[in-house]
Amino acid sequence: MELDVLNGEGRPFYGFEKLDPPLAIGKPGQSENVHLIYKRGVKPIPRAKPLHFSHAGHFKILQVADLHFSVSNGRCRETSLSPCKGDSDTLELMNRTLDLEKPDLVVFSGDQLNGQGTSWDPRSVLAKYAGPVIDRQIPWAMVFGNHDSEVGDLTRHGQLRILRNMPYSLVEAGPSDIHGVGNYVLSVRSPDPSRTRLLTLYFLDSGSYSAGAWDWFGWTPTEYDYLRQSQIDWFLHESSLSPMHERPWHPDTGKDLGDAWGRTGQGKKRQTSQRSLVKPNGLMFYHIPIQETYSTADIDPISNKKLEIGEQLDDKSTPKKNDGFFDKGLLKAFENELGGREIKVVANGHVHLTNSCRRVLGIWFCFNGGSSYSGYGKTGVDRRFRVFNITDWGETITTYGRTEHGEVVDKIVLVGHGGPTPYEG
Repeated sequence: MELDVLNGEGRPFYGFEKLDPPLAIGKPGQSENVHLIYKRGVKPIPRAKPLHFSHAGHFKILQVADLHFSVSNGRCRETSLSPCKGDSDTLELMNRTLDLEKPDLVVFSGDQLNGQGTSWDPRSVLAKYAGPVIDRQIPWAMVFGNHDSEVGDLTRHGQLRILRNMPYSLVEAGPSDIHGVGNYVLSVRSPDPSRTRLLTLYFLDSGSYSAGAWDWFGWTPTEYDYLRQSQIDWFLHESSLSPMHERPWHPDTGKDLGDAWGRTGQGKKRQTSQRSLVKPNGLMFYHIPIQETYSTADIDPISNKKLEIGEQLDDKSTPKKNDGFFDKGLLKAFENELGGREIKVVANGHVHLTNSCRRVLGIWFCFNGGSSYSGYGKTGVDRRFRVFNITDWGETITTYGRTEHGEVVDKIVLVGHGGPTPYEG
């Protein structure tokens, strides 16, 4: 039998059970209950299956942003919901949203932990925030935010070792010789025996805080960290390894998938003259936005309107330093030798009110808005989750917000059929 301790009233780690009554009773507002938890024998950890499109060519991602969970139940911030219990009501909201959307992948986009003295036992918080996803056996990934480092002695490396061993986790540590922890790539493949990569997902660690001028005198850092040259080099190397295939992709025949293709008509190939060898579309997730995220939006040549949707309700919040991730990284990752942007969408967290998408030089930058009652908000601005619905075997990317009231808002086709004219520049 294995024994451990759980602080607070969150759920224990997979395979463990909680013993009641608590070992120690907490004092409201001062300390938390302490529970003894135990595990009998060896319980294998369920692993996620490889990511793949459905037989209809669909794949859905749900982004969860800025949970700001604590060892305690947290406290609700700037919301009209009453009564409100921060972490537990957020978990219930996540449960409802997962049941509505039924995503194929969930991405936690940073600041899962509140830090700021309330996540002092991060092990007791990590098991809590991924619970609804694990219960539904949904594969999940994550990136770190700046507050995820404000948790005492458990470093990002230590947290990641725990996260990798949680059920259905696809989190990876990434290379040890580049900046950050958790720089990695996931592939979404076709459902046929060829297992063709049809979508590439990049995850980067945008860091916590960089060493600013105050550090010279021993003060606490005051500037946000930034994506470094080593991460640019790593990304471009990974991009160069992305396998090209004929696009748009379709299954060669229906024989390997029964009569599914016959029913949908997806089994018909287009003429070779209409197809070319191109990398699959790429989506990227990191927490802190880069400076260029706020640049002037592209103009749609058809409507003559700016390509943007949603609201920018926060002040701009970016690092002061910049190693050139946009110019030297994103703009240099081409679809093929003829050009074209491999990365079609960048998804950020960090700011809790802004929920906009804006295309800048062919790349969409999308904010989620806050998903949690435990993170700062604004009364009248709904908590929400961003959905990326990828269809047509990776060719079409649609996004929208799913609010705390279950409403779908700001739905837009970013790329592909029904979307704006592809960027040429």
